[in-house]
Amino acid sequence: MRRALLVMAVMLLAGCGGGGKSSPEAGVVSGLGDRGITARGGGHAPPGVLSLASTMYRVPGGELHLFRFPSEQRARQAASLVEPDGYMVTNDTGVNQIVDWVAPPHWFRAGREIAIYLGSSADVIGALEAIAGPQFAGA
Repeated sequence: MRRALLVMAVMLLAGCGGGGKSSPEAGVVSGLGDRGITARGGGHAPPGVLSLASTMYRVPGGELHLFRFPSEQRARQAASLVEPDGYMVTNDTGVNQIVDWVAPPHWFRAGREIAIYLGSSADVIGALEAIAGPQFAGA
């Protein structure tokens, strides 16, 4: 009986945990919301520089593109194709593409997701750093 209660208590506490990121995209968007930043839209954009469709949101001072990869390893590989300045990306065939972004790019990777914030709001950049860690490329 005592063991069963202990197992139930552990399961209850595990279920009440911080949650992690069962859905990486929802994690970033809800993480922004938790920090007072509203992400509007959620429309799908066709495959682009990372050869994968993204979901685009309007956020203060710009837009956010979220790419969800099938695995964290694949997201790491895609991140390695982005030059440190965030303007040059190597495509699937090994060709370097220079992208003329609409605003300064800020690249973040969290798990199997890559987020590009095209804008200059310090609040949005700070929130993304809190959610995903420091940007791996960009302005």
